[in-house]
Amino acid sequence: MNTIRKKNTQNLTGAYKNLLNLDNTPLSDEKLNEYAKKFQNDINSSSTGVISNAEKIMQEKPIRLKYNGKEYDFTLSVIPSADILTQTIVLSDINSRFQSDVYLNEYSVSDLINDLGDGQKGQTTPAIGYIDPDTGKIIVVNGSRRRLACHYAKADFLILVCNVKIEVDTAKGISDSSNISKPLSLIEIGHIYINEMENLKISSQNEYARLQRIPKSTVSVAIKAAKISDDIYSLFPSPTDLGRRIITQLDKILSDINPENMSDLILEGKKIRKTTLSFGNNRDLNATRLNTEFFTSFSMFAKTLSVDNLDGVQSRNKPKSQTLNDQQTQVIVTDKDDKLSLSFEKLTPETKNKLISLCQELGINI
Repeated sequence: MNTIRKKNTQNLTGAYKNLLNLDNTPLSDEKLNEYAKKFQNDINSSSTGVISNAEKIMQEKPIRLKYNGKEYDFTLSVIPSADILTQTIVLSDINSRFQSDVYLNEYSVSDLINDLGDGQKGQTTPAIGYIDPDTGKIIVVNGSRRRLACHYAKADFLILVCNVKIEVDTAKGISDSSNISKPLSLIEIGHIYINEMENLKISSQNEYARLQRIPKSTVSVAIKAAKISDDIYSLFPSPTDLGRRIITQLDKILSDINPENMSDLILEGKKIRKTTLSFGNNRDLNATRLNTEFFTSFSMFAKTLSVDNLDGVQSRNKPKSQTLNDQQTQVIVTDKDDKLSLSFEKLTPETKNKLISLCQELGINI
């Protein structure tokens, strides 16, 4: 069996098994057994690498699935690897995953590429999509990572296609429910939190966490992740694989950087990225390891650009002392993120009362 035929056999066998196990299939047990025998006979007899009867069976016999109370008929399409990017597209208003090459790239789907290589198990679960009536292209509702992985692995892309448009709300529900294989990243989740807070007109992260019954720490780190710029994330091999530890450290590092030095940081970061990936290409792809190796060198350089290392400049996250004009009352001001704290020394009763009155005028509870 040649390599092409072997790969097609693995892919179609895995897909066929998954189709047999799908609920709500309109095929009877008798028909399924009949098709299974035909499928196996086709594998044994084929020498061209094209398993025509088995493929035809799966393409012509619909798989009926129910979403939001409505039934949809799907047929299996096999997209050649060379045509994946031109025949299929992913819409951002349906799929919550970021689709730009900063976030979805060869490194972020490396776990799938390893499975799709020669001699591996191949794509065992088809993606889900529908035909766009305007362009004739397939809209990938679920399976954007499998789509890109098949492109990089030069493997055929298996997708269950509905010939009618799936409404946005239903399509988004299908996409979100399928993100269990690889959960959304902290960056993507953070953007969801921010959008929901805006829609709910909530400004407090703590209030949002309480309302949604999400740990405060989860909301905090996700929003921190969402607020870091694409310019910084583009330096990492796979930003969507960054965990809490690196996100938290990265946020702290960036908060300590003098804004005037940010361009130097990005420039050096590009050099570090190039070095990291040049070594990584000589080994099996591993997004987490590449991220860690890059961040180790990147964070060391970033610390040399910290405002703490600049003569005469004080970190904006460190306490600052100020002196009031009317007297020698010392005020310690700590300003970090959305929190401001004031600490007074040698405060006279008169000044104290004025401060209380000012807070009351501003509507600040004390």
